[in-house]
Amino acid sequence: RVAAKIDRVVVLEDAFAQAEEPVADLLRTLLEFISDVLPGMAHGRIAPDGFDPWREAFRIVQAYETWQTFGAFITRHKPNLGPGVKERMQFASTVTATQANASRAVVNKARDHIRQVAVPGTVLALPTAPSIAPKIELSGAELEEFRTRVMRLTCTSGISGLPQMNVPGGTINGCPIGLSFIGWAGGDEALLDLACELSRHCGMAAWDILCFELGDAAGSGLFEMSASQFPNSKPIAELTARMYLDTGAVRFMADKPFIFTSGWASPVYN
Repeated sequence: RVAAKIDRVVVLEDAFAQAEEPVADLLRTLLEFISDVLPGMAHGRIAPDGFDPWREAFRIVQAYETWQTFGAFITRHKPNLGPGVKERMQFASTVTATQANASRAVVNKARDHIRQVAVPGTVLALPTAPSIAPKIELSGAELEEFRTRVMRLTCTSGISGLPQMNVPGGTINGCPIGLSFIGWAGGDEALLDLACELSRHCGMAAWDILCFELGDAAGSGLFEMSASQFPNSKPIAELTARMYLDTGAVRFMADKPFIFTSGWASPVYN
């Protein structure tokens, strides 16, 4: 645990550039709306050469380690793997130790860079995903393209080993989108405290009211709303918690707590 007060939020412009325009616009509006409970916001970029070198290095290391764990089982038992998984495991079987070591060097350099930015007191803001969830009828190639886009956003936390928190950002075409915050090493509890601070602004019920007030003229009523115009935060929190538990987005295990990067244990993990 590394205790520190959040005093700076860096909005990652290169991460927002990976999101579809409606997603980026809605999340930027949300950041403006919650600015009264956030510390000073700055704007910056996290990936000097773009996300693809990080994503690809992460993919290769992940594939190599996956095959080291499951390769013998797959070779021996030849399970009937589903589409997508089958192709990724076939790729994993081809990754050599030399390739994995070269990619680890990229990952380690990226890890050091990210941690130099996300120092105690600083959190990074970025879209959780580039778009709403993909349609079920997408082809395998389209799903793989979506997965690549998602990994450009998720690799920052995965590579750095830093805690990441997602809060409900609103809905587009009735589908939820999320806003993420990445904290510093050992800053898990600071992110949870931030979630509590933001809870009255988040959740689909509250955001639907905001979107209704805005109407077609985006931003016209944004700063005219006060917290008192939102529904009571308790039912929103209960509804959101029930949705997370029912969908498996949040897991609860009282008998076998999860271990945070800080070393602390918690029965709740998402």
